[in-house]
Amino acid sequence: MDIKLEHNYFKKLLNMMGKEFVDDLKKELKILNKDATGNLINSLNYKVSEINNEWYIEIISADYLIYVDKGRRPGKRPPIKDIKPWVEARGIKIPKLKGGFITSESAAYIIAKSIGEKGIKPLNFIQRVQTDLFQRYESKIKIALKQDYEEYIKKIIVV
Repeated sequence: MDIKLEHNYFKKLLNMMGKEFVDDLKKELKILNKDATGNLINSLNYKVSEINNEWYIEIISADYLIYVDKGRRPGKRPPIKDIKPWVEARGIKIPKLKGGFITSESAAYIIAKSIGEKGIKPLNFIQRVQTDLFQRYESKIKIALKQDYEEYIKKIIVV
């Protein structure tokens, strides 16, 4: 009879951590005023997986989370189609010299050009959130693993 270590307590804890990680990231994005369209916050989710006896909490998000967190070096411009909804959500209005305002598409072009020339400053908030989360859960992780091993040992002894 093949008795396997199930990791039931540990999996449950990792799911709690994943949910809290996503919630904390959403709070941090709001604090940093990075929630103009809501697209990034609404894209955040998590998935717990195990590969070769290693457990992961994978954060799933819109592609540009990495640029919000790690910034972006000067170089290639971001796509205007990605900047335009942000311009519209922020209500950015750039006046024309002869009155009125330029279109949101033109404003997005100007912003994309500036990002291409200057880059985006990194915020590095994901690592802070992750470190804080693991500090809060460190003792709970040990307890969950202990409970899983106790269950496993009970199964072995019964057999």
